[in-house]
Amino acid sequence: MSVRALVFVLLTAALAAAAPTPGIAKPWQPRTFRVLPEVPGEGPMFVIFEPEYRTRLIGIDPLEVNGVVAQGVMWGEQRMRVQSSVGVRGVGAIHLQADVLDG
Repeated sequence: MSVRALVFVLLTAALAAAAPTPGIAKPWQPRTFRVLPEVPGEGPMFVIFEPEYRTRLIGIDPLEVNGVVAQGVMWGEQRMRVQSSVGVRGVGAIHLQADVLDG
């Protein structure tokens, strides 16, 4: 047997031994969202609008990149997330989440 054939056989055996064993499949669980309950005296439709703005300042002192050391390095991150829902009380709703500004 040649060296290439031996290496091929050993690699194939190692990959077969490392393959994951079959397991039991778990049933899919749907995500549930909030649906407002029916309230006497209020209309059946509802609209929810939830904007969120977040900023974060990060500092690393000292920062070393490829042998170059920088002192007092800081940068900022920000995110504007908009969440909204439109629906019928006690029945269902359509939910939207979007990151308008991220970086």
